Amino acid sequence: MKKILLSIAVVLAAATTNAQVTAYSASDSTDFAAWAIVDADQDGFNWSGISLASFAAQGDAFASYSYDNATSAALTPDNWAVTPAINLTGQTTATLSWVRAAVDPSWLAENYSVYVVQATPATLVATLVAATPVYTETIAAAGLLGRYVDISSVANMNNVYVAFRHHNCTDNFAFIIDDVKITNVAGVEENSMEVSVYPNPATDVLNIQLAENASSVSVLGMDGKVISTQVVNANTATVNVSNLVSGVYFYEVVAENGTIVRNTFVKK
Repeated sequence: MKKILLSIAVVLAAATTNAQVTAYSASDSTDFAAWAIVDADQDGFNWSGISLASFAAQGDAFASYSYDNATSAALTPDNWAVTPAINLTGQTTATLSWVRAAVDPSWLAENYSVYVVQATPATLVATLVAATPVYTETIAAAGLLGRYVDISSVANMNNVYVAFRHHNCTDNFAFIIDDVKITNVAGVEENSMEVSVYPNPATDVLNIQLAENASSVSVLGMDGKVISTQVVNANTATVNVSNLVSGVYFYEVVAENGTIVRNTFVKK
């Protein structure tokens, strides 16, 4: 399974899409309440919903703790959060995306792994325990940042499960996830157009440079909805992203010859 990190700045082969299909999403307390949670270390602390002033724009998120403020005790979590069964039948590709953060910027080293499996309910636990993570990270920088990974190996399958495991860390504070999505890009037509996008992640502006003139540049959410579009009559564009909530977005560039490039960027 190929890991795709979000620091890629230059795209040499991109895709034009007819539709962006969201097969699954979880972004609020109702969504996360449907997940199965397991306190594998049996310390009495498990995943739970949370809303934090420091991430107020994000709303509800899902949290697991490595420190207990009430007793000033270090925790060593092994906590699992597993989605309901997801049906990806009929999808040709699949991308899993999410945003994550360590809640306390002074204590960042929360470690987590992400698993994606196909299983029956009766075999789910054994399948997850035996599975290799598709993504593992120890957080080293403050802020809510997006991550994504290609999970096309389970495209066109039913009974797909995604699991987040908070483990192999201690004495930090809390780890949160939000905006978990599986998307399928349908109607892909490969094009070759060199595009340079920087900085990525972006804080205030996203600079886009092409080998040829563009006619428009758009920013889209992970659900494919257009957030902004600007007319461009040059081979460079500067997009203001300062008002975007931290997370993962698409940029879409339409060249004067009709070629379309769409790829992701991260807003810090």
